[in-house]
Amino acid sequence: MRWTGSKRFARRGFLQTIIFSMLAARLAPGTSAYGMTMTHLTVNWSSDGSVLTGIYEFANGAQNPAIVFDMLFKEAPSGQRILEPGLAFTQLLDNGILVADKLIPALPEDLDVDAPIIPYGRVVGPGTTLSGHIRLPLPVPHYQPYDYQKPDVEEVIAQGVSMRLGYALIDEAYAGKALELDGVEVQSVRHGWAAPRQKFVNSEVVQMQIPCFRPGS
Repeated sequence: MRWTGSKRFARRGFLQTIIFSMLAARLAPGTSAYGMTMTHLTVNWSSDGSVLTGIYEFANGAQNPAIVFDMLFKEAPSGQRILEPGLAFTQLLDNGILVADKLIPALPEDLDVDAPIIPYGRVVGPGTTLSGHIRLPLPVPHYQPYDYQKPDVEEVIAQGVSMRLGYALIDEAYAGKALELDGVEVQSVRHGWAAPRQKFVNSEVVQMQIPCFRPGS
């Protein structure tokens, strides 16, 4: 099978070098000074019966700036990318925990992918934090980018929720392009640079009952 995905974003003109000090000074909105020495992710979850909301904070305790892959998007019929800051990839694990992912999804082994999906990123400097949010309708649908043939077929109740966030430490090989989409400053990066360098940080599991849809096989 072949998954063609969205139109490839033009890669010409990407910045070939980014000076670390410039990246640290030009922090994404929502960052603040932070004194921890470890990378850390915290999320406050709440539900009003119709929407599940998670307010998260990522702390970069590394010595290098990091880029966080948390700005997911959807594509209009015209091909235009529409930024969806509250969107997350979702899946219900066998243990009953709902996981909300903001990251570069792994390529499927059974599909040939011409244009891999890569969210836009935001830069967070050393010793600082970056905040964002997740907003998911209830019941939470199963949403994995390459599972396009698996419709939601069964409503179940998750017993808890957690978030997983993808990020990469910026090095000398970094090549990205600064963009402003819907008033948000983001970075567009190459899959070939980002995917091999991606690391993950998980928030703690919060015990709460959440209606979800389980996909068909």
